[in-house]
Amino acid sequence: MIIARAPLRVSFGGGGTDLPEYYTKSGGLVFSVSIDKYIYVIVEPSRYGTQITTLDEGFQANQTGPPDAAGNRLPLLVTERCAPGESVRILIAGEVPSGTGLGSSSALTVALVAALSELTGVKRSPVEVAELACTIEIEQLGSPIGKQDQYASAVGGMNTLEFHPDGTVLVDPVHLSASIRDMLGRRLQLYFTGNRRRAGSILAQQRRQSEEGDRQTMVALDAIKGLAIDMRHAVLEGDLDRFGHLLHDSWVHKRRVASGISTDFINHCYETARHAGALGGKIAGAGGGGFLLLYCREESQDSLANALKPLGLVHMPFEFSSRGVHITVKDSSLDTDTWQS
Repeated sequence: MIIARAPLRVSFGGGGTDLPEYYTKSGGLVFSVSIDKYIYVIVEPSRYGTQITTLDEGFQANQTGPPDAAGNRLPLLVTERCAPGESVRILIAGEVPSGTGLGSSSALTVALVAALSELTGVKRSPVEVAELACTIEIEQLGSPIGKQDQYASAVGGMNTLEFHPDGTVLVDPVHLSASIRDMLGRRLQLYFTGNRRRAGSILAQQRRQSEEGDRQTMVALDAIKGLAIDMRHAVLEGDLDRFGHLLHDSWVHKRRVASGISTDFINHCYETARHAGALGGKIAGAGGGGFLLLYCREESQDSLANALKPLGLVHMPFEFSSRGVHITVKDSSLDTDTWQS
């Protein structure tokens, strides 16, 4: 039995510039960090054919069945690439609901690649895991997504990810002092809006507008990329309040990229948070719902919580994670259908 876990991520800035329609023209850059919330994948050889069980409704909750069952296309594609000809049992579980903007879908792909590679004895580096995950999701599955989530989950830690026009990706770690890292972690707050969303339609619109060279979209993405670079400099210099203001500036531009990124409810929640003391923030991921990321100094966090509670927002504590995808259990004595569907 192999158990792999892959971290989710929080993207600070640059989201959208990791789409090929943008980075092949201008080069993209995303500033993000992995967090201590994970997707888990358990795999083992099976004597009864391949079977896939998922425990989250975003991945077809409580669905067990053969590879061609609804919702099992992604695990099937990864199995075909990483364990061709093998019969396996796969269990998928996540600590955070899918469709909430923290990169869970790509973290799932990364965990599957790592687990099945380990099962078959194929050694892959974190970057190689990310590259294969991108190939499966973007090229084979046809998902209208970028490359940031796969790299963030596979490599782990705080990084700027540079997406070059030729398709190569450079992972540039951001090393902070312990005091700055801890302070930034304390001041970043995640609140669940109560809404899940499907990023596909938002990203598909953004890809189309980028491909067509829509001026408003391209100007907004250029600004977002520049602000991501500025955010990196701000945290390295320990100017965290400036980082918070830059987060706000980036969100202002992000809302201009495509319709559906924000909603009246999200805008109301964000403005309420700002009035309660948050210096900046954004909706995590492509937008439309999920988690609201906020930068708020410690002395204002009680006011923030009190202001958002009547709106139904739920605070989720988290910490930064320095480790990417990894195998937590490898035990051949647990194989041969030891867990039940």
